[in-house]
Amino acid sequence: MKRCLTILAVILASLSMISMNGEEKKSMLTPQNSGGHFAWGADLGSSIDMTGNAMTSINFGGFVGYRNNWFRMLGIGGDIHMMMSNSSRAIPVYGIMQTSFCNRPRLCFMDLRAGLSMNNIENLNTQTGGYGSLGVGVTLAHSPKFSSHFILAYTFISRRDFDTDEGVYAVDNLQFATLRIGVCF
Repeated sequence: MKRCLTILAVILASLSMISMNGEEKKSMLTPQNSGGHFAWGADLGSSIDMTGNAMTSINFGGFVGYRNNWFRMLGIGGDIHMMMSNSSRAIPVYGIMQTSFCNRPRLCFMDLRAGLSMNNIENLNTQTGGYGSLGVGVTLAHSPKFSSHFILAYTFISRRDFDTDEGVYAVDNLQFATLRIGVCF
């Protein structure tokens, strides 16, 4: 009888250990309500001009903000777009939102950026126009403190005509196919 009780106690202890181990695994799969925290990140990319204005660019950017279960990033950022075929530049400053519309980590997410762009067209006066970018991102690597991503986006920069000594210098709005690779901490 004493031996049966010992075996039963060992079985119950084993089952409780297995049950506790299962609870730990379950809690790892269930999103934690961790509140949120400060996050920052950087992107490197290229914007391919779809308007035929020879304004294809190399882009560098950074952003800071808030990160939680619903948002990969909710904050502000800025880029530098350096045109490859001329000396024009665009410097957008924007609000950024990256989300997968779910409180669990997902492979794909939406990247939305909206704000203003300071445009310098071939050393003429700088002007300010609208900036917007809407894209789809794919998570490359992810941990609780780090993630890397690849984003394919449509980008729009509005521009106005310039008044010069020779007359009006007409410029078109810019539309780009943008590729970005980046990290967020």
